[in-house]
Parts: sequence; C-alpha cells; structure tokens
Amino acid sequence: MMQQGRRWIEKALDECPSEPSLLRLQAVISVAEVAVLQVDVPTLKARQAEARQLLTSVTESRALAHFTANEAALALLEGQPQSARALAQQSLESTDYVPVKIYALLLMIGASAAGGDALTAVAHAEEGLALSEAHGQDIVLRTYLLAALALSRLALGELDQAAYAVREGLQLSRMINDSVTCATFLETASWIAAARQEPWRAAVLMAAAGAIGRAAGATGAVSAYIGPFHEACERQIREQLSPADFRAASYEGRSQSLDEATAIVLDEPF
Repeated sequence: MMQQGRRWIEKALDECPSEPSLLRLQAVISVAEVAVLQVDVPTLKARQAEARQLLTSVTESRALAHFTANEAALALLEGQPQSARALAQQSLESTDYVPVKIYALLLMIGASAAGGDALTAVAHAEEGLALSEAHGQDIVLRTYLLAALALSRLALGELDQAAYAVREGLQLSRMINDSVTCATFLETASWIAAARQEPWRAAVLMAAAGAIGRAAGATGAVSAYIGPFHEACERQIREQLSPADFRAASYEGRSQSLDEATAIVLDEPF
C-alpha cells in the first residue's frame, strides 16, 4: 500500500508543472512524508530542499506546517531528538489541520521516546487519540497513534495497557488491509510476551512479524524504527529457549498467515 501510494503521488508530481504553485508544493511535501515512512532519507532531503525553495514563492499555512513536520522527522531520523521535538511543536502550534497536528504529535512521541521519556510519549499519544476522536477518526492515523501508545506503555512496564492498544490497533490495521502496520503490532505483541516471560509465544510472534513485514515491503522502515528493541528481545528469547526450541518457534511463526498470527494475539480460534 505504501509503495503504491508513493508511486501515485510521484506520478501526480511528474505531471504537475514545474513552476511554483500550491499544487506542486503540496505534492512535493506529500512525497517527503512518504519518504519519512519508508526511511528514505536521501529522497526526504531532496524533496524538502525543493519544498523550501517553493515556499519562497508560495505561501500557505497548512503546507508550511506540513513542511515543518517533515523537518522534524528528518531531525529525528538523524538522531537529533531535541531539534525534532522543537520543530514538531512548532508545526503542531501553527495549524488547525488535524492530520498535520497528529503527524506532529507522532513525531513528538518519537522524540520523547528517543530521549527516554516514555511518560511524555504516552501523554502525546493520548492527546493525538483524543484529537482524532473529536474530529472524525482517520483509521490510518489512529493505528499509528495506537502503535506509539503501545510501545510507550510497554516502556513503562504497563503491559496490560500496552496489550490493549496492540489488540485495538491490530484489529483496525487488519480491517483496512494494512499489513505493514499489522507487522508492527505483531512485533510489539512479541515484546509484551517476552516481558511476561512467555518466550515461545514471543518467538512465534516475532518470526511472524518479520515474515509478514518483509512480504509487505516494510523491511527498511521496521528495522530503522524498532531494530534495537527487536535485537534486545531476541537475545532474551534465545537465552530462555534452547536452540532447537527457538528454531521450531521461529519456523512456526514464519509459517503463519496474517490471520493466523492475528488470531494468536487476539486469542481467537483459527
């Protein structure tokens, strides 16, 4: 879905006149945001540079707020959480457009998490969910917020609340056929299982998340955003299972369909 969306936006951009216009500015900024989701830093930088130039000729508050949020994302990807937080706050306060406000809040969650402040990350996630509910829920944005909330709750050791967010997010992601986000929720569910000292379940879900994510084209984004957590969890699982059991659990997970893996997390019969 993400790759198709990027191709559609880039096609529209190619067909758009190169002269400065609001339409071209919006298309350039949208491609930059997709590059954020795909962790494509070279494309993000190139599109942001073009947008910056366009903003010298085209003035529009919503586009400027969106551009600033992309700048925050770039700072976060380059390991500058304080700068990312300041830019995201600037974006949040400069627009009333709900999707951009939620995008900015997601970046503030990321910046808080990168700084080890899970409590603030939870507060930003809950603010985003409340904002979404008050303005007619965008399911895609809600799943992103729930993914961030689950990770932040997990970091605080609030396993039941984290699991609740995972279940809701996984159901919504499955409903809209978003396999990439489903894989993220399955991965988080594996970490929750590990924290509950359920290594077999954790290994199965981790392998399922990896296989489903790769099939959906999520490898780059997933490894960039969750790699360190994944590695720590895998080390713990390997310490708790014998090599043979780890291989067997991983094989079981890789063999799961998305519906089968989802049924494990939701405790549904399959």
